[in-house]
Amino acid sequence: LARLNGPEVRLQGTPTSVNGLFFLAVPGAGVMGLNIYGFGTSALPAQGMYFFRCTAPFAAQNVLGPSASTFGTDDPGPGNRKYMSYIDVNRSPNARVTNNLVSFAQRDGVLIGFDSDNALVANNEVVGNAQDAAASLFVRNIQVLSPQGTVTGNRVAGSGTDGVYFNYTALGGTASNNTIEGNGLLGNPRSGGLYSE
Repeated sequence: LARLNGPEVRLQGTPTSVNGLFFLAVPGAGVMGLNIYGFGTSALPAQGMYFFRCTAPFAAQNVLGPSASTFGTDDPGPGNRKYMSYIDVNRSPNARVTNNLVSFAQRDGVLIGFDSDNALVANNEVVGNAQDAAASLFVRNIQVLSPQGTVTGNRVAGSGTDGVYFNYTALGGTASNNTIEGNGLLGNPRSGGLYSE
């Protein structure tokens, strides 16, 4: 069969669905080549893909957002953006999040949570996340909360708050060769491009 110019499988949720994909203690769990959208509402946050207690999980070449064909231009608007975080990695060391398109999550586009050391977030395009004022506290386009995280080669734009954020718990984290532009849309004086504390 001829290949499509984009993901060939779309995982479409409903407003009452909690997670698109949830992996619990699955070593090497991975998601590749999917379009994931439509899970949760502003009243019922969800995750597009959630890795919990998985060693070396990966997410690669996925489109997370309203449409693969109109990525970055199809903002559903305040109150209609989906998920808590599109890609949520929690207590899962050595994660790899690469070459994904991530747009218009209500909260984080990519969240590397606690106890997820040595994560790599590379060559993704992460656009327009964390724009809902009611949900904007402590959320970003890309957020890293664990040590030794690497954020490199990404385009990060249009966040309501920080484009890339390293928490004080993210010791030894590095950011390099990213294009970070047009973030801080909610006007928080601390928010903007790259922030670390």
